Amino acid sequence: MITPRRKLLRQVLTVAGACAALAACSAVVPPPGMKPPSLTIQSLGIKELGLNQIVFSVMLNANNPNSHAMPLSDARLELSLLGEKIASGTTPTGKFELAAGGSTSLPVEFTVPTRQVISLVRRLGQGNWAQLSYELKGQARWGVLGLPVSFERKGELDALRKLNDMIR
Repeated sequence: MITPRRKLLRQVLTVAGACAALAACSAVVPPPGMKPPSLTIQSLGIKELGLNQIVFSVMLNANNPNSHAMPLSDARLELSLLGEKIASGTTPTGKFELAAGGSTSLPVEFTVPTRQVISLVRRLGQGNWAQLSYELKGQARWGVLGLPVSFERKGELDALRKLNDMIR
């Protein structure tokens, strides 16, 4: 037979368990209305230059529009020029956090086959470098469950003009 005292204890433990479960869910599930970060390219450099591939080091500025920090991991990015995917990149560190309501510098390494860069430079040799646009898109994992967060950025690529100046 269940005594009133045991019944009360069971109810308290059930409520405590439900509160703990809700608290755990808030740490695992993104807050409602979470906005993706916006990205801009701060700098572009060549880390490795080889016959088969070129590794570019890119410093991104990730602006978090949310009022809470964004713990992220496993970022994967793609860079497209002239409508063609030319590079894929990752962050050297597996996990990182974007500051709440602010900007975070984020290093990314892009690997591109050397022949593809040479072909792109040749195609651009006849074009106007002043009107070169890019698309940077990717995805990272948020929280313990690794929920996907996508982001995308389109703009003018001043950094590529700098690369043109380094090559010439």
